[in-house]
Amino acid sequence: MPALSYLRQLPVDMLKIGRSFVTGIAQDAQARTVVEAIIRLGMAFRMAVVAKGIETAEDAEVLLDLGCNFGQGYHFHRPSTPPAPRPH
Repeated sequence: MPALSYLRQLPVDMLKIGRSFVTGIAQDAQARTVVEAIIRLGMAFRMAVVAKGIETAEDAEVLLDLGCNFGQGYHFHRPSTPPAPRPH
């Protein structure tokens, strides 16, 4: 089982927080504690942190307050279809 110390050795500059921890973080104290620990770990290793699956303004605000660098999810924008290819 890899130890957390391997994070320093890997060519990684970003940690992602999965949707399962992010959804409802404003109401779920346990999820908030885990997310806060991940964000602090990212800070300690000088990594950016992105939270996935942000669906409400309340969840986005909590993540900002905790120091999360980036976020993605339906709160910001719904997925869009790629543009049709242009003929040559």
